[in-house]
Amino acid sequence: MDITHAHNILGAAHLRDGNYEKTNEHFEKCLQREEALKHLPGMATSFYNPGLVACQRGTYSKALEYYQKTLDLRRRVGDALGIGTSINSLGSVYHSLNQLEDAIEYYREGLEFREEIKHTAGVAVTLENLGRALLEKGNYGESIKTLQKSLETGEQIQAPGRMSGAYLALACTLAAM
Repeated sequence: MDITHAHNILGAAHLRDGNYEKTNEHFEKCLQREEALKHLPGMATSFYNPGLVACQRGTYSKALEYYQKTLDLRRRVGDALGIGTSINSLGSVYHSLNQLEDAIEYYREGLEFREEIKHTAGVAVTLENLGRALLEKGNYGESIKTLQKSLETGEQIQAPGRMSGAYLALACTLAAM
């Protein structure tokens, strides 16, 4: 294990404990090292992780900056799984900001991308997120169809967590109608 990986693990541990100062210290050390090495995939991860911290702290404008930098880097290096994750994360930030049109746009872009690369688990996640955004926007019919697809995808890959998330969101949609 190299020093950068160790800092990422320590940062993640501090994040779980809610110690944002220590988390940021470790993630900043990762970023500095990856930038010094000009290691673009590592830089992408090093920008993504502080985005997680920013989301947890509710500093969504910072999260958007980090996630956009991450997406740009992942596109440059052709990291398909990372691109899908980054697009979905941008959608999630807009969702948290209650900017549902933007969230839905990113979720749809992410869904299309994840379907294209055949990342089935990512498709299930994105469908659930999209279904929840559609529910909050009041598009109940489209929400139900989307969440049913999420449920079917979760069943296909035998992912109980995805299935339970889809069931819960479906229940919320039906209750809201």
